[in-house]
Amino acid sequence: MIATTNFTDIATNAIHYAANLAEITGSKLLLFHAFSLSIHSANSRISSNGFDQELNRAKWELKILASELSNLFSIEIDVHCVFSPLEEELNLLIANRKIELVVMGMAEK
Repeated sequence: MIATTNFTDIATNAIHYAANLAEITGSKLLLFHAFSLSIHSANSRISSNGFDQELNRAKWELKILASELSNLFSIEIDVHCVFSPLEEELNLLIANRKIELVVMGMAEK
């Protein structure tokens, strides 16, 4: 099972749902964040060091979230954080890891 996040409240709610479902079904959960530069960073032509800092910050946040959820729901969690368009990387993960369920939060319209 994979749960995507962009660290918003809606995504966090979806991740909690996925973690609860993983606990009930005995599944392993993969937390996934497709990293992209903020408009401010992209416009400022961020340095490679600045890019690495932003990517490392996102990875750190994902690992913290995984640790908290693992303790709360008693499940095994992996994390995957990349600089890539969401759809492309998600399709690769589904195929390569043989993912059977994707959980994503959606904003109200």
